[in-house]
Amino acid sequence: MPGFRVVLLDIDGTLLLSNDAHARAFVEAGESMGLTAAFVSVRRLIGKGSDKLIPEVFGFDAESEPGKKLDEAKGRIFRSYLPSLQPTRGARELLSKLRNDGIQLVVATSAGKEDVSLLLKQAGVIDLIDQTTSSDDAESSKPEPDIIQAALRKAGEDSREALMIGDTPYDVEAALRAGVPIITVRCGGFWEDADLCGSLSIFNDPADIRAHFEFSLGQNRHMANKTRKNAKSSGILVTAATSIGKVAGKIAGLVSRRSTEEAAAKPPGPRKKKVQTSAKKKTVKKAGLSQKPNGTAKSPSRKRKP
Repeated sequence: MPGFRVVLLDIDGTLLLSNDAHARAFVEAGESMGLTAAFVSVRRLIGKGSDKLIPEVFGFDAESEPGKKLDEAKGRIFRSYLPSLQPTRGARELLSKLRNDGIQLVVATSAGKEDVSLLLKQAGVIDLIDQTTSSDDAESSKPEPDIIQAALRKAGEDSREALMIGDTPYDVEAALRAGVPIITVRCGGFWEDADLCGSLSIFNDPADIRAHFEFSLGQNRHMANKTRKNAKSSGILVTAATSIGKVAGKIAGLVSRRSTEEAAAKPPGPRKKKVQTSAKKKTVKKAGLSQKPNGTAKSPSRKRKP
């Protein structure tokens, strides 16, 4: 584990198979208030906090009277599902290995403070966690970086010594906006690998991370430092919504446009006459060919930066 002193952990979908249950609880809570919400519409937002999900799905502020009522109902319904939820494969084994390697484990989740302990107990890992942060520790939930920054403060470390493990695009965006490299797992469900763009590596589940742990973190430590250096020099904020490939394309476009503008502003110089060597003249004459002057030179095609 060279270079990493703290690992920041999401819970839902990462350590506990609970994402679908959260979505069902929101749908049922809405129905109890006479509100209709499609499961898929809710499911794609699991990973964000209620402060963002409720306005996007139901159309009113989470701090409004109906927003608070809905959130409370959702919490009660979700807790009824909680005893039946299973840990993700290899969750405890991965965290045990991290602890044995001297790595500090800090939870960084959009879940409410009252739910964090319940979730960690159900995942079977509460005794392995050093610190916890929740939506109560941040003004805004994921994909804002507030919770990641709060977790770093509790850990007493900065982003250069941290790695995050999550399962949603909102984890990826929050981590990168906080300057923390992230690896993700597919076991949270719903998302394709392309949706997790920005992850250093994508694994099936915590057991898969554990099986390739030293390789993935050793290799990606260099990749994380390179990503930070490039982001700092270019002044571009890399987020899950703006992939590294898109950023590179924008940079190439700016360079190309600037080069074109400079070339247009520069007055054309005198055209140089093509001088033919005597040896070449003799060769042409001997072959019985007439040589036509070439008044224009074909410029090499400009290669776009990858």
